[in-house]
Amino acid sequence: LMGEGEESISRSMKRIGVSYAYYFNRKYDRVGHLFQDRYRSEVIIGEPYMMMASRYIHNNPVKAGIVKQVGEYRWSSYKAYIYCKSDRENLVNRELLLSIFSENEERAVVLFKEYTGQPEENTFIGCEEGAEKLQLPLLDEDLRQSVYEILSRSGYRLEDFKSCRDKIKRNSLIKEIKEATCAPVRQLSRILGISKDIVFRA
Repeated sequence: LMGEGEESISRSMKRIGVSYAYYFNRKYDRVGHLFQDRYRSEVIIGEPYMMMASRYIHNNPVKAGIVKQVGEYRWSSYKAYIYCKSDRENLVNRELLLSIFSENEERAVVLFKEYTGQPEENTFIGCEEGAEKLQLPLLDEDLRQSVYEILSRSGYRLEDFKSCRDKIKRNSLIKEIKEATCAPVRQLSRILGISKDIVFRA
């Protein structure tokens, strides 16, 4: 589960693949390709999908029968989310995923463990049927249009919604938008121009 930085993910993966193949071939005195095909990737859209992808990844060693418990797999990032003991875990951006569960780190870790312990039946990587089942959230442009339409029916403009003084009406509309779009709290917060806390409470 990678975030793209200054270098594209495809370039990063190429560098990793070439470097590892060179190391492996030297170590075992062999030549030629090591990997059969190029890596496959899938864009993560929205917090619910990121949570499910994380659970899917962390549970793969258990599904493969390599270990019995998620935390037993030596090469998993799972422990980096549960404990942050050394500098080497800085490779993992714990905050990005844990903050979806809670702003409080201890609470977030508890919820992360509970969530990861649940079975993940979704199929990832290029499975259109699986993507439909996930009910992926709308992209910003589509979400903005949906929000605009819902607010317009109630006599509000998107630009003015953040200054709405009627909290009951505001919360009712936020709830309606959330239910209609399945958009993550962060995305709604960004589109509506109001804080995540207000959206979450609504």
